[in-house]
Amino acid sequence: MHDIIQRLGSNAYPRLRIGIGRPPGRMDPAAYVLRPFDAEALPVVEEVRWRAVSALETWLAEGIEVAMTRHNGPGEQPDDAANDAAEAEEEKIQSRITSKARTYHRRHGAPRQGEN
Repeated sequence: MHDIIQRLGSNAYPRLRIGIGRPPGRMDPAAYVLRPFDAEALPVVEEVRWRAVSALETWLAEGIEVAMTRHNGPGEQPDDAANDAAEAEEEKIQSRITSKARTYHRRHGAPRQGEN
């Protein structure tokens, strides 16, 4: 964040922020933010991920003001139908990417070990 602020010359830029709670005890906040999620937090992480995707889609389609009004607040619950639709769309996109990669590799050969 510091680098972004330095390069822009300001901290006044829109961003999507996702709350993670407070670090326990006297734990360093940076260490808390950067540590891996434990197994019991993963269901919450998945829910928050879908909420963030929904907020970002609203932001891009309808603007930041609408997104803030619609998505800020603790009471929002994920819409199962919307999640199912998003997952189906994600699977379609992944399938297209895989298909295009296979076509490319058929035409141009697979990358050699160690190549990117």
